[in-house]
Amino acid sequence: MSNVQINVYGNCLNCGEPITTTGNYCGFCGAFIAPEQSITTFNTEVPDFAGFWVRLFARLIDELFVTLVFGMLVSIIGMSDFTAFALVIINFSYFVLMTKSRGQTLGKMALGIQVVDSSGNIPSVGTILLREIPCKILSALPLYLGYAWAGWDDKKQAWHDHLSKTFVIKKPKPTD
Repeated sequence: MSNVQINVYGNCLNCGEPITTTGNYCGFCGAFIAPEQSITTFNTEVPDFAGFWVRLFARLIDELFVTLVFGMLVSIIGMSDFTAFALVIINFSYFVLMTKSRGQTLGKMALGIQVVDSSGNIPSVGTILLREIPCKILSALPLYLGYAWAGWDDKKQAWHDHLSKTFVIKKPKPTD
């Protein structure tokens, strides 16, 4: 990560755009904005975006967890049209609720990555719903090309991240 500074007038010195939020990241270039260090400047870092492979492995962990839960539910209550519908709702609810509560699903927690909005905060419920339902469906439709996009995008954003204005970053370690 490289250090950059934000001047007191609220312009990101990394990209030059005005800072329009009080969040942790520049909404234009994604530069991390640390807490205020002095009256005149903020110390910042460019975030460490999570790449394709770490995101894929996090998703595999999530799918394993969801499959185990689904398997237990189906073995207890049996399979029917209602059960299938309930499983779809549970699947989306898992991703939405976990992302809203911590910015992370279990897979993302295990691998130390997190979903943030353009301000560096946990996204709003509306943003998460947009990201998890219609945008991820669009990412999956053309042979999962939208997911693979994170492999060569400069900010490692998949299509659903671009459409919902979110980023997946390596969660910063707390400083002592």
